[in-house]
Amino acid sequence: MYRAFVSILSIILLFVSSGCRPDKIEVEIFTSDVQQASTEGIVEVSLTATFSLIGEDTGGNLPKASAVAKHYLNENADFKISKGDWGDVLVVKCNIPMGTEASINSYLVNNRRPLAFVIKGSSVMLKSTQHLESLDRELSRVNMMLDLDMPAKSTAVRLIGDMAEAPQITAIAVFVDEKPELVFKKSIERRETVEFEFNGEDASVYSEVPIQFFIDAKK
Repeated sequence: MYRAFVSILSIILLFVSSGCRPDKIEVEIFTSDVQQASTEGIVEVSLTATFSLIGEDTGGNLPKASAVAKHYLNENADFKISKGDWGDVLVVKCNIPMGTEASINSYLVNNRRPLAFVIKGSSVMLKSTQHLESLDRELSRVNMMLDLDMPAKSTAVRLIGDMAEAPQITAIAVFVDEKPELVFKKSIERRETVEFEFNGEDASVYSEVPIQFFIDAKK
């Protein structure tokens, strides 16, 4: 009876956790990338997404999901599956486009990317594209429980200064060094790195805040 109960509980936990909401997304952007993407076209920035399951992926859903996702990412995207403390973990390393709305729309015609950073004035916002819905539908065909939910539970943005003139960065309702900041402002000098985190947990009051920052580059 006990073994049967444990088996049933394990199955329930696996299905409950089978949604494809990333546990964490990490992006790395150079300040000059933003300037270039706002005037010269698309710049690709690095993104790492971590997904986890409670329990073992006995149905092989993670490799199947990875095979589907490869059609929506850059050719050199890397997928690694490992064992975590509570179950299997999938880490995806890829690039996503950053540019003005017009540049992104043009880019997406021939490139299926589920996410993009869209620049509008001084604003840089992480947005889902129409290809995210398509990817979601394909994942559902693999397993009806594999629905791709955004935003991630946590999204960390790492900005690296590489410009002669230090631009000022502003982010709203973020965490810096695990401390909440309602309005975070910082001038990023050359070779300086600044990281801030958006909390996408459903229970968090910060979850409705868009993943967005503002950059005021001195010209």
